[in-house]
Amino acid sequence: ATSISVDIPTIEAVGSNVDDTTLRAIFSGALVENAGALAGLTATSITIPEITLDTSATIDGETSQTTITFADIELTDIDNGVAASILLSGISLDAGDEGTAEFGQLSAANFDIGGVLAVYGLVDSAQTELETIYTDFSFAGGTLEAPDVTCTLGGMSAAEFKARPLKHSLPEIMALAEAIEAQEDSAPSPEAVGAMMRVYADLFTAFETSPVEFEGFDCAGTDDEGQSVSFTVAGMATGGMRPGIYPSISMEGLDITVENDSTVQLGSLTIEEIDFSGPIAAVNAAPQALDDAWFAANARALVPAFGGFSVSDILIDVPNPDAEGERINASIGAFELALAAWRNGIATQVRTSLRNVVMDLPEDTADEQLRQLIDLGVTSIDAGFALDLAWSEAEDAIVINEVSMTGADLATVVLTGTIINATETLFSIDVDQALAAATALALRDLRLD
Repeated sequence: ATSISVDIPTIEAVGSNVDDTTLRAIFSGALVENAGALAGLTATSITIPEITLDTSATIDGETSQTTITFADIELTDIDNGVAASILLSGISLDAGDEGTAEFGQLSAANFDIGGVLAVYGLVDSAQTELETIYTDFSFAGGTLEAPDVTCTLGGMSAAEFKARPLKHSLPEIMALAEAIEAQEDSAPSPEAVGAMMRVYADLFTAFETSPVEFEGFDCAGTDDEGQSVSFTVAGMATGGMRPGIYPSISMEGLDITVENDSTVQLGSLTIEEIDFSGPIAAVNAAPQALDDAWFAANARALVPAFGGFSVSDILIDVPNPDAEGERINASIGAFELALAAWRNGIATQVRTSLRNVVMDLPEDTADEQLRQLIDLGVTSIDAGFALDLAWSEAEDAIVINEVSMTGADLATVVLTGTIINATETLFSIDVDQALAAATALALRDLRLD
């Protein structure tokens, strides 16, 4: 059982066309019932010194209580539901023995309250295209404290957020989710599956954002054995989200350290954007009811075009789980997987490489091949590989730009060439056609260095 109570001691409204009673109801949670009034709000300013939200939840006979306090909420120069600025000076959370949190200032400009309500179908709107919901978002960061860990969060900023009304209102989406959940152990009906898939397809095309910058976080605590543990990320960023495009994500300076035990460091990580336009088109063209047969026939069409990922400057120093007293010391200069030119769920351009994989050879190894290297004076391995393939539709060929393996002070092997008779049928959704096309493949111009 869960209970929620909201306490708003005072609301200071200057020049408002909405009365204090309605404003209090809105900020106390009666948003749906008063959405129309909020969407048309006009006021010189609205200031709320404090809102306190108390929740109590009882699960398996244990009751937990949480208090969240929102401090100094201020909206200024509000004209027909659009506030020139919105400011929240801070948020504090107290969950008793479970932990506490303190967050700093949040602010934004040109905040379209009516636009937000229209996105979720809570007010009528003639809008069909993406429009600005807010600009100049800023978050000052904060701290989190739990029994075994303390975290400091950096700030976050974004220039602009755009959206359009969803094709399904929030009450409709919630009703659909509840209907699926009510079926419990039985599988959802094809009609319900089809409806939910169209909801997801619509969500992926309803928003657009500018890049988001996050200053990272720093956490410190203790593990189950009482050892000090630190977890740090120097910074993160996302690219801009566009209709049908999930943005790229990058991270810098990951460091996980267990005192006197192990260290894992990563200089950078980039996950490229994912293009969902193909799956979205497949869902929009599908029948209302989506059964297992439809998913089997359209499995490849539902594969998004993923650009790949890359990591660099990886350092590992951990105990060897297979040999007590020994450690694994290794580093990786960089790893990359780049995927492009997708066709029917298959990337027709693939490039991957692994560089400067450095690992010390154990002195007392019983492995015969490693023993031979050690006897030759090789005490560590510095190796890598690369694979670069690209399909040419005009030439009906897969060009092998490079297949290589490299070992410092050992050898470098490079293979190039061409795979001919690679027609577009090779990437057909029809499995039998694709297998038949594969039997016609042949090598040409093979070169080995």
